[in-house]
Amino acid sequence: MRGFIGWRLLLLVGGGVVLGLAVWNGMKSLHSDPVRTRVTVHRNLMKILPFAEYVQTTERMNPGLSAGKRFTVEANPSDGEQVVGVISRSDERPPFAWLIGQRPGFFLDVVEPSDRVLSLTLASATDAPQQVRVLFNGHKLESKRLRSDRQYMTIQMPVSADLQASGRNRVQLDFSGVQQQRLEGEELELPVAGALRLVRFLAPAAETQLDEAVETRESRLRPGVRTISEANSNRSELMLPAGSNLGLALQLPPSERVVLRMALPRLDLPMELWAQGDNEDSQRLLRVDPEHYEPGTVDVDLSEWSGKAVRLDVRVPEGEGRVSIYGMALLVPEGSEHAEHTALTEEQPLRGQLEVLRDGDLPRLAWTQGGLRLVVDVASRSRRLFDLNQDPGGQRDVSYTRKASVSLLSQELQRAVHDREEVSHASGALRQLNSRP
Repeated sequence: MRGFIGWRLLLLVGGGVVLGLAVWNGMKSLHSDPVRTRVTVHRNLMKILPFAEYVQTTERMNPGLSAGKRFTVEANPSDGEQVVGVISRSDERPPFAWLIGQRPGFFLDVVEPSDRVLSLTLASATDAPQQVRVLFNGHKLESKRLRSDRQYMTIQMPVSADLQASGRNRVQLDFSGVQQQRLEGEELELPVAGALRLVRFLAPAAETQLDEAVETRESRLRPGVRTISEANSNRSELMLPAGSNLGLALQLPPSERVVLRMALPRLDLPMELWAQGDNEDSQRLLRVDPEHYEPGTVDVDLSEWSGKAVRLDVRVPEGEGRVSIYGMALLVPEGSEHAEHTALTEEQPLRGQLEVLRDGDLPRLAWTQGGLRLVVDVASRSRRLFDLNQDPGGQRDVSYTRKASVSLLSQELQRAVHDREEVSHASGALRQLNSRP
């Protein structure tokens, strides 16, 4: 357990600590060790949770629905013969997506890798015989000849846990050919390979119990912040359903002590907290199990990353139920110059510069802050990070070693885009960025 119970996990007892957040009143402690240093609020983290990264294991996906667009890249017809992606048809019954180009694909999110079955319901869109090869993170799963009458068929393929990555996974469809066609609503002819109606990614036992019914709406609980009304007031609460992960990046104050505090009113499943700084491996700081749990507040010492960028991941495994969190905040010692009394009602201002590098529906965006420059290609979901202090020309990508900084600048970019009308339509796509390429 890495010795974290003794020194990382500090839990609140009684009223010996000035909370600064009234929402914690009446909550019971999870542990008997008192916080010996009086602390106060530095920053209310509930304000930035809407811009954090949320990953939930993808179980079902219809690429023709708006919910399915989180996992696909819409084709840009202006790319000509090189166009690759999907064109969603949400108004069709059932909804589906045209597969454009010879090697289109989509993404699947995984919180915890485990053996699963990938099921694709798709059809050929060519007059000539069509073969499709399915790759998962570059590994071949299956090669199959599609029906020549352009009717849908279902392909099922096992995907072992060792082929999966925690975070975003790519499924690529390599077709043997395409056919130039002018689709309804499109001005140009496009290289169309096929049509995709439904994707399922489930445990083997669950897959065998499903019929061929196509989902036409999104019914699964999604992670995110919601508003709870109680006692004539509202409060924000983070809801993490089974099989989901919250990724939150923070620039910690250079204080002698920094503490993360959160209240846990509901815990149906185990919850783990992991941390990762730049040039570091991720490490687990905390695990709370339902069988040893009573509703209360939990404090976690983050002083190891004082003055640095750190990425926090809150993970909830597969199962039944959810985890609820509210009152999440950073605390520093009372009297510290880093105590911010406005933190309860106001979010810290943005301190970077946003640039639109290319016009288009999904432009490339850049965010420069504190000597670091993040460049995001929204269409491909790719991110590059440059340290302008060490590399003024921005030639060397350091994103693979500085995960915390990538997450932090991505989060700040998401906040900036949210308020910029000319690029606000990229906001939804940016939320799907994952820091584990």
